[in-house]
Amino acid sequence: MDDERRSALRLRVLRLILLLVLAAVAAYGLIRDDPGPVVRDGPLLVRNDVDDFGMLAQVSGTFVIRAECSYLRGRGGDEYLVVLPRGARWDPERDLAVTKAGKTLASGQQIAGGGGYLMATDATKAMAGVRQAAEGCDYEGEVAVYNSGSGLEVN
Repeated sequence: MDDERRSALRLRVLRLILLLVLAAVAAYGLIRDDPGPVVRDGPLLVRNDVDDFGMLAQVSGTFVIRAECSYLRGRGGDEYLVVLPRGARWDPERDLAVTKAGKTLASGQQIAGGGGYLMATDATKAMAGVRQAAEGCDYEGEVAVYNSGSGLEVN
């Protein structure tokens, strides 16, 4: 009988521990603020992760805002949907972007930084959320993606 009581008590304790663990996991899911690896802020797409996929290219061109989306126009005139580095934000009062370092970026300015060009389908796989964040933007082919920690040069 003593062993039976101990077994019953152990079972109750294990059930209580399991309930506490499940409650903690559920609470974490409710309070966690993780909108995904790419977020939309006004016309901007902004990195929200720290994974740079090992991209070592220099990404440069003219920053363009068109039809509520932002693009990078290359020297040949091609436009690429652009994903800015983590920390960039849209300032709706001044109608321009502000980098993490506080530099302002208006449509028509030249920008450069580390990153790469990914096929739109690859970018969607590598950074889940690009397609959702870019809803309503006109793009196909390549997407210009700045590294999450890239400091943008603005001219």
